[in-house]
Amino acid sequence: MRTILPSTLKQPKNLGSLSKTERQQRPNYFLAVRLSNPSLQTQLQHFYKSVSETFPRHSRYLINPTLSHVTLGTMFLEKHDIPGAVDLLESFADLVNEYIQEPPKLTLKGIGNFGGNRVVFANVDASHGFQSLVRDIRVIFWSHGYSNTPLLAPRRVPYFGNDIVPHGSAFQVTSGHVMDWKPHATLMKERSLAMPVSVKKAREQIKSSLAKLENSETPRKKPATKIPGFVFENFMNHSFGSQIVSRIELLSMTVKDKDGYYARLGGLDIDK
Repeated sequence: MRTILPSTLKQPKNLGSLSKTERQQRPNYFLAVRLSNPSLQTQLQHFYKSVSETFPRHSRYLINPTLSHVTLGTMFLEKHDIPGAVDLLESFADLVNEYIQEPPKLTLKGIGNFGGNRVVFANVDASHGFQSLVRDIRVIFWSHGYSNTPLLAPRRVPYFGNDIVPHGSAFQVTSGHVMDWKPHATLMKERSLAMPVSVKKAREQIKSSLAKLENSETPRKKPATKIPGFVFENFMNHSFGSQIVSRIELLSMTVKDKDGYYARLGGLDIDK
């Protein structure tokens, strides 16, 4: 297997030396494929409109179809990390040639969920070659210390026995596990809600919460609301369509472009 680890790029972090805070930084950038195929967008808009009109009370959970994408991995980047992350992504042309012989396709069919209906998504089926490409990109980003949230998992049997990151090199990661990629396209996502209470009760709750926070390092989260299954049951086996993958992009979670989509920092073209 070819190894794509340019010596001019950022040296990987010693993952064992990362503090707990560094490992658990909230992601602010991600790698993704945009779902822009017009026929696919039509079906996503159909889902959006159907839920909005039939169950307006639950429309607040919907994701705007113009933002639809399939996430390949997330990461926390400081400002000075961004050029290196862009360079790394753009360096994978040889991996594309190795794994991709024809335009890769993502097919969306049926509905799934995470967290007991807190996230509702369209199931995504990806070609084997594209799955292999994504696996290697995730591993190499991980080995360089860029990727964190779905990639840094509890220590298990070392993942790196297949020479993606060669033994004896400066890029060797000796332990850890890269979690499997589970492609999906989010359709709905719960929002944390605060329950209305009287002023007196609110003051009591605030006082009690502050007292608890003084003795705890972890802030208490607001209760989450599950999305009722009946909202999307008519789409459980729905065929949304497909997307030909022509580009993988590094995107910002916090900044939008003029077209309303996530701000693009760089990308890897897949010209087949």
